[in-house]
Amino acid sequence: MNNRVLVCGAGGFIGGHLVKRLKQERFWARGVDLKRNEFSPSLADQFVVGDLRDPSVFCEVLENIDTLAKGSMPHTTATTASRSVWRGSTIFLGLRAPGAADARKHRL
Repeated sequence: MNNRVLVCGAGGFIGGHLVKRLKQERFWARGVDLKRNEFSPSLADQFVVGDLRDPSVFCEVLENIDTLAKGSMPHTTATTASRSVWRGSTIFLGLRAPGAADARKHRL
């Protein structure tokens, strides 16, 4: 079972809740964002404050990661950059309605 997850946008509301859920499900989670979570302290095993547009940050946070998870739309910088270096699974969370998450798993 793949159990090391990178949560992009972990400093935001949705990303922070995603980290919390992953920890409840016994996953190891690394969070990354431009800022720390402003709503509550992160429960991530490791949190990196960094810009994913920086290739060195991007490669660093992907080290030893099985799954890339993000709470935003799939066509962002992280997704575009990941296509050239990422070969693991990716989970995108798209909101259909307030409070309703639609999780879709994609293979890059």
